[in-house]
Amino acid sequence: MIELFSKVRSPSYQCIDFVIDAWFEITGIKLDRLQPCFGLSLISEIKSPCVVVFKNKDRLHKHIGIHIDGKIMHLAASVQYVDMDFVIGYSDVEYLA
Repeated sequence: MIELFSKVRSPSYQCIDFVIDAWFEITGIKLDRLQPCFGLSLISEIKSPCVVVFKNKDRLHKHIGIHIDGKIMHLAASVQYVDMDFVIGYSDVEYLA
């Protein structure tokens, strides 16, 4: 998992690419980016690990990360592993597993 922290955002590598790589590294399951919700299901309660999709009402684009061990791992300019408080600023948060 340490290798995940070397990932950086670029025009050809975005947060969705990071989540696909990280999910595989963490779970051994390859997400299908062509399937709705990657082939995962919406869950009502957060669990570890799960994919977290969040957005603000005033933004058109969603952001995505992975909840693991009580924190969110996501790709900004580089990989961040932040407290769950990170999602408080977002108006819509969904969990997938």
